[in-house]
Amino acid sequence: MECKECTNLLFNYYDDEFDTSLRIQVNDHLDTCSSCQNELDRISSTMNFFKVNMPVLTVDGCFTKQVMHKIHLEETVTIFTKVMGGIGLIVVILTLGMLVLVGPTVISLLMLVGNILLDLLSTAVVVFAAFPLIQISSSIILGVLLLLVTIYMRHMVLHDSV
Repeated sequence: MECKECTNLLFNYYDDEFDTSLRIQVNDHLDTCSSCQNELDRISSTMNFFKVNMPVLTVDGCFTKQVMHKIHLEETVTIFTKVMGGIGLIVVILTLGMLVLVGPTVISLLMLVGNILLDLLSTAVVVFAAFPLIQISSSIILGVLLLLVTIYMRHMVLHDSV
């Protein structure tokens, strides 16, 4: 066994976490290598210092469950946020690409969608029909609001299921 391999194993050796054959190999190396033996002595004195001078904290099983649950929720929310951000970016890129490539046809389509949404949501269609820019921006705002409501509902479902 070489010194590099031995020094990587010294903490596990100190904690007696080896099977018999690996422990014998480390013992044999320590018998012949004063550098590794000195490193083990430093580890031993450091660990003994901590045992004597550091307070022992005890926590119940409920604490561990709560921490693990919060870690899981944060990972889920982070993954969900990344996916939603990616989908939103793709939609924006595709929309801009379509505006550049198809131009007037897409604007007409957006105006049609705006008209449909306004018919469903309000009776002020006549006012908005005269202002296509307001119509397009209102359809984009309604789409964003729908996305935000969906994200909020997903967030609430994740927290209520716990």
